[in-house]
Amino acid sequence: MRKRGLSTVVTTLILILLVLVAIGIIWVVIENVITDNSEKISLGKFTTDLDIENAYAQGNDMHVKIKRNPGEGDLVGIKFIFQGTTGSEYFEEDTTLKELEEQNFVFSLTNLAASTVEKVSIAPIFKLKSGKKFIGDIVKTYKTGVSVEPVCGDDLCNGNEVCGDTDISPQCISDCGVCAPIACTLASGSWSATSVVDGTAVNLNVIGTNCGTTLLNYKIYEDEFTGDDLIYEFDTTSLSQTWSAQWIDDGFGQGDPEYYFVVTVINNPSEQITSSNQLSVTPSIVTPVCGDNLCNGNEVCGDTDISPQCISDCGVCTPTCGDNLCNGNEVCGDTDISPQCISDCGVCTPIACTLASGSWSATSVVENTAVNLNVAGTNCGTTLLNYKIYENDWGGGDDLIYEFDTTSLNSIWLAQYMDDGFGQGDPEYYFVVTVVNNPGEQITSSNELSVSQIFTQSIVTRQFSSTTVIPGGTIDVTLSVVIVNGETYYAVEENIPTGWAITNNGGGGVLTDTLKWAVIENAVDISYTYTLQAPASTGNYVFIGTHMFEGFTSPINTLGVTTVSVQ
Repeated sequence: MRKRGLSTVVTTLILILLVLVAIGIIWVVIENVITDNSEKISLGKFTTDLDIENAYAQGNDMHVKIKRNPGEGDLVGIKFIFQGTTGSEYFEEDTTLKELEEQNFVFSLTNLAASTVEKVSIAPIFKLKSGKKFIGDIVKTYKTGVSVEPVCGDDLCNGNEVCGDTDISPQCISDCGVCAPIACTLASGSWSATSVVDGTAVNLNVIGTNCGTTLLNYKIYEDEFTGDDLIYEFDTTSLSQTWSAQWIDDGFGQGDPEYYFVVTVINNPSEQITSSNQLSVTPSIVTPVCGDNLCNGNEVCGDTDISPQCISDCGVCTPTCGDNLCNGNEVCGDTDISPQCISDCGVCTPIACTLASGSWSATSVVENTAVNLNVAGTNCGTTLLNYKIYENDWGGGDDLIYEFDTTSLNSIWLAQYMDDGFGQGDPEYYFVVTVVNNPGEQITSSNELSVSQIFTQSIVTRQFSSTTVIPGGTIDVTLSVVIVNGETYYAVEENIPTGWAITNNGGGGVLTDTLKWAVIENAVDISYTYTLQAPASTGNYVFIGTHMFEGFTSPINTLGVTTVSVQ
């Protein structure tokens, strides 16, 4: 039998079939790889644009503000990477931030101290067609703790902005919207003593954090079996206050009065503490003085039975109803006259508080400086006084700025700057103190307090030796140059009102009715004083000047007083 081999055609067909099968297997593998990676190579990966607007530490939290710029992409989240001096930590946050939207993120770090974070990086997270999430490349890295440009009204403090200022201007100087302040937290409160005699000064000590200039309300209560009595109330920013302890009749069988106090944060009434101890006050014991008509020791006021012996006691006289004297077992102030005359001596007249004078502890400060309101008075003790602080306006109708009640003859106020109106310069304050139970007893501070603004850029301010002058009289005008940011050169220009004559140019160049000063290097703080002769015509004259420092793009107006009256 003759052997037969595969024909050439059959062999060729088998080889072609094997090649097609191999190609199919390879294509399946390649297709899976291409499909998997083609999902990741989407337009969004290249067009999604994220920015870190700001990043800063607060406590152990990191605050990051993200802005999405125009660009397509199915963004479903952002990966945040925090790098510090001791390591790194990352978070993945879900977000559907749309184009041109902004979002604030807050992270509580566990592996890093927020204060050690040096860089924050972000990478977008996309959603693939398959439903899987894909993390893109890092698109932005932000260095914390570096100076940034201010962004008006973004509720963040960036650049030279100051938290809480709401005066948004194109220059955005000292403005960041209204920021949430760090809240004052009260921890505890206690009396400095638990048992004292009548008239002893006792401290109310409070422990709190972030309280600074936060206004606190203090209330002192006398503890009763039912319905505690409010004895005294006042507002202050201090965590330590002094009260002159007073003995009052606590009622039959209750012994000496016992006091506790409650402190509340005025702008957050839920933040409140009650003193952990009570203060017991006993009546004062003094040495009796025979025949002085005063109740001291165990004497009884009004007793006229003075004997030569008079040893520590002038006897006990018989009570006389309604004679306005405290004799026997009568009590001053009780008006319930009964046949038995128990606890009654009419209405006694207390020794009145007399106010002598009042003054500020300083006459010129910058804003946010603590200033004392010092009052001199006699017999004021625990007398309640009303303090009112006014801002003095030229046109009358002075503005009431702040008011509070206290028994203290010395109080503290945190000076504040406010715009005093065109041509009036810095605000000037005075205060008025009134005895609450005797409004006719009142004093006004003998001096005024001028409060200037804290500047964040170099300035020139104007002051006059007098804001009024007779026709033909002379005044001095002083321009004060203050260098804040190390500028080395500047120019100052002062326009003199028509009719005024320059009698002393103060070192400036004169050009018709204009004075000019210029420093081209090594600029320092300095004052220029020039002298003018007033015109014969009466009226109000307005002075206008400008100045420009190194780095300024345009001149700005000179600050300070602008108007002089010829009369």
